[in-house]
Amino acid sequence: NVPPVSFGDSTMVFSRRPSRDLNAAIQTPTTAADGLGFPTTQSLLDALPSPKLKGDGSASGKKSVTGHGWAPRHGGDEALLVAKALKARPDLARRARGLAECPRLLLVLVGLPARGKSILADKLERFLNWRGWKTGAFSAGATRRKLEGEGSGGAAFFDSANVGSSVARGKIANAVLKEALSFFDTGGEIAIFDSSNASKDRRAMLSESVHAHGEATGRPIAIVFVESILTSPTLLLANMKAKVRASPDFYALHEPAAMESLKQRIVHYERDYESCSEEEGPYIKLFDL
Repeated sequence: NVPPVSFGDSTMVFSRRPSRDLNAAIQTPTTAADGLGFPTTQSLLDALPSPKLKGDGSASGKKSVTGHGWAPRHGGDEALLVAKALKARPDLARRARGLAECPRLLLVLVGLPARGKSILADKLERFLNWRGWKTGAFSAGATRRKLEGEGSGGAAFFDSANVGSSVARGKIANAVLKEALSFFDTGGEIAIFDSSNASKDRRAMLSESVHAHGEATGRPIAIVFVESILTSPTLLLANMKAKVRASPDFYALHEPAAMESLKQRIVHYERDYESCSEEEGPYIKLFDL
């Protein structure tokens, strides 16, 4: 069992294992659920354990919970910690104000291959659009395949010692950035740059180009780096398998050969990889997402 969770004046105990009543509701749907093929909402709610209320407010007709007792006040502990950090670090406070004042935002994903960046970009794009911000995601992988062909996914293309490929990757990064900036110029509010962006030099180039474009258009663009880091072996393996099964780069290969090619690609990136640091500007690091 997990510890009780409090909601205002009510306390409910949750268990990781469903109760016998809940199992019964799932396994034996009521007549009303026969047409659905799964239990009705009410049958599931009825199977939940009853909350233990303090006092006898429900029986007397009085409210046992007044207002939203579960809502954190003034943003909760996390907001207080952020406020304390901003007070102790004036440089971070200035950075936060700068982000708030910018009408447009570029999220630059950072990370080695198979770190879930493209999945993150897709989920962010969907969620931010749903929240009402005009958001677009721009993929370096898709642009590479468009410019260099479907066969450009071999490990050798990502070797920094390969001068021709390095030049090509630079052109791809510029093309993706151009797409993102064009998106801003046509009313976009948040753009997501989906690429490895593994070196500080590459990220510095992006920052300079973005700030210059903001000044030229009279509408500044904030930039935040979002780095995805994995420390879980099982999660990494799952990500790698998902990548070789879904990416067009590996369609022509059997899975063992595709995994080997991906491993070699990662080795090339690891050779030059530089994690995000404060001097580069605002950044977020995500671990084992």
